[in-house]
Amino acid sequence: MDWISVDDRLPERDVFVIVFEDDNDNPQDAFIGRMNNSLRRRTSVAKLLSVDTEGFADWFLCMVGGGPLKIHRNVTHWQPLPPPPEQNK
Repeated sequence: MDWISVDDRLPERDVFVIVFEDDNDNPQDAFIGRMNNSLRRRTSVAKLLSVDTEGFADWFLCMVGGGPLKIHRNVTHWQPLPPPPEQNK
């Protein structure tokens, strides 16, 4: 499955998808990124919560690896979750 740009289309609300985040584009997170001296790009599972009147989207992001659940705005691309594996019978 190919990545879909959020500029082209957003997923349905309240449906979990795979998202690609780019924290380096967020002015609010720029200071943290410079402190960590790292590219803060990652993929994770999230769902779209809302889109405000200026077109900014709020996402419910499930951070894997002991991180918290949070709302995040810097999703640049998304794709549907793959189907679950088939059960052996």
